[in-house]
Formats: sequence, C-alpha cells, structure tokens
Amino acid sequence: MKYIKLLLLAVFGFIAAFAVCEILLSAVSAVYKYGAAARLPSGSATYGNIVLCLGDSYTYGVGAPSGASYPCQLEKLLNDKSTKKYRVINGGIPGCNSGQLLRHLRENLDKYRPDIVLVLIGLNDRNCLTETNSYMFAGDKKLRAIYRIEALLCASKTFKLALSCVSGIASRVHRPAAAATAPEPFNAELEKCIAQAHENYEMCRVGPAKGLCEQAIKMSPRDHRGYFILGELYLHRTGETQKAAEYLEHSLALRPEAECFCHLFIAYYRLGDARNARKALVGYLALNPQELKNYWGLLLHTIPAANDNDIFTRMTTSNLDDIVNTIKKYNARIILMDYPQDTELRQNAAQKNATGFIYNCGPFRALALLPGYKREQYFVDDGHCTERGYGVMAANACRVILKN
Repeated sequence: MKYIKLLLLAVFGFIAAFAVCEILLSAVSAVYKYGAAARLPSGSATYGNIVLCLGDSYTYGVGAPSGASYPCQLEKLLNDKSTKKYRVINGGIPGCNSGQLLRHLRENLDKYRPDIVLVLIGLNDRNCLTETNSYMFAGDKKLRAIYRIEALLCASKTFKLALSCVSGIASRVHRPAAAATAPEPFNAELEKCIAQAHENYEMCRVGPAKGLCEQAIKMSPRDHRGYFILGELYLHRTGETQKAAEYLEHSLALRPEAECFCHLFIAYYRLGDARNARKALVGYLALNPQELKNYWGLLLHTIPAANDNDIFTRMTTSNLDDIVNTIKKYNARIILMDYPQDTELRQNAAQKNATGFIYNCGPFRALALLPGYKREQYFVDDGHCTERGYGVMAANACRVILKN
C-alpha cells in the first residue's frame, strides 16, 4: 500500500510539474508573439492583399525555371487584372505532406498574416513520412483515440523542449566519423558532369540526368554522387523503386551520408520492406539526431504500409479539415486547390468545409482534347508542370480570387 501511494504521488507530481511547465512556456510564447505582432504593420496596409500559397513541389514550381511557379505567375496576373495591389508568397516545400503543413501552419500564418490562403497538399502523404501523423489513423477507434491523446502530448511545448534538449545532447555526443576512403584527385570534367546531372534532375529531365550519372560513374566508379543522383532519379522521378534502393545502397557503401539514408528509408517503405525501412531510418537519425522530433511517431509505432489506402485517405481528409479550421480562426480567406491530375479528396474537403475551390483538373483535361495538344508543353517527364502548365494553374487561381 505504501508503494502504491508513493507511485501515485510520483505520477501526480509529474503531471503537476508538466502542467506548470506548459503554462509557463505558453505564457512566454504568448508574450513574445504579442510583442512581435505589435511591432509589425498589418500586411494589407503595407503590401495590399497578401496571398499565401502553401503546398508541395507543385506550389514550389518543380519542373519549371526559377520564377515560373504558379505563385509567381499568379502575382503578375492579379496585379495586371485588378486595381488592388497583391503580394503572393510562395510557401511551397518539395516533398511536403499534409501533416507537415498542418504542424507549421500557425507559424506561417503568424509570420505572413495573409488575407487569402491557397492550399494544394496531400499528394505526398503516402510518399513522404517526415512529420507524418499517419499512425494516428491506424487500428480500431479505441486505439486511434489513445494515439490522438499521445499526439496532443507530443505537440505540447514541454515535450518539444525536452525532445530538443535530448536531440541537442545526442548531436554533441554522437559525432560519426567520416568514411575512411582516400580522397580522389580533383577532376574538372567529373565535377561538371555531376553538376549537370543534378541540374537536369532538378528540372525533371530524366533522360539527360540518367545519361550524365552513368557517364560520371564510368569516369569515377568510387565517387558516390553518380549512384546517389541515380537513386534519387529512380525514386522520385520514374518510380522504379527497386532500382532506386540498389543505387542508394551502392552510394552508402561508398560514403554513408544522412540524406542517402533518408532516401533509402523512403525506398524500402514504398517497397513494403518495413525491417530495412526502419534500419535506414535509424541510420539517418544516428547521423542526424536533431531530426528525431520529425520521426518520433514512426519510431514509437509501426511504419504504415504504403498501399494502405484507408489510413492515408482518413489522414489526408482529417488534416485538410484541420488546416481549413485553423486558417478560418485567423480570419483569412481559405481556398483549396486540386492537382492537375486528380480532384476528389480536395474537392470533397472544400464542399464539406464550405471553402473556395480551384478546379485545375478540368481545364487540363479540356486542353488535352484540343487539336495539336502536346503533353510535353504542359508537363515534364514525372508529371510536374512546365512554365506553361503552371501558367494554367495561375490563371485558374486568379479567376477564382477575383470572382469574389
């Protein structure tokens, strides 16, 4: 009985300490945010109407030259067609999933204080597990309720502070030694080849990038970079995941780098190899312990199957609802968008939450029916848009924004 009382006392003491710490951190955060907001002029007074575009690589502008993303083209269209002044901010992050966007949403809203927010997200929910909350939608209803309580605790400022301290200590204590390989002599031709391969990869030019990587490997078989870029290419551009895993393993054998472990984790996850996926994730975190906060949920729980449509549909739908509700609390106008290739999830979320919606899928389908249509005019090899394709998205967004 004595030990039970001591245990209960310890538990209540921990809860009380946690609550006090959370209240203090929240108070400090509120004071800081209030002071920062007071020092800033209102967005509309300074820049006119601020439009914040949030999303992934389709918002960032992958596949098109710099300055040709849909947010960049949208700003020009809005200012050309309206007497009001518009400033459009590109908040797109390649590879971003809906969990990541939701996690950093308040931070972005506080920073930019937008009048209008365009959201295009969800395509990477099953492809990128960084900061994912997919585990919250696995199992039966009781288990999911427990996961949600756990997620609330993990989202607390006290937990984040503790995890940051642990990650900081781990990064100082664990400093992995560099691979013991003799440095190769500088080869100007090889460096040029690698640079061009990387540039073609970024621009989604699959054929040229592949040829340049193979050329680099022939020049220097002991240089890991050719294998690594080929691994990225097969993983993110062509979808040949097994080949991607093989080239990434080869790159790791030559030089173990955190980024390569991260890509290998994604490759094995997509292949359904949970054992090797977890092994690659542990390798990544060993080299990059500060990233522990982004993969905490996956380490505690089972890595979801990439083909589990039920989990990812529930996750994307729930995250979209939370994103909309959060933006509404900031009194900003929220408009959801769909991708050029699909529409259902995002359109359903827009109807459910009574928000604006930009229908991109329809106009692209209409273009495909026109005589002389060439897909390469609007899309690059992996499905991202060209400058012209992003122009179509910008025109659709401009029409919806100016309509009301």
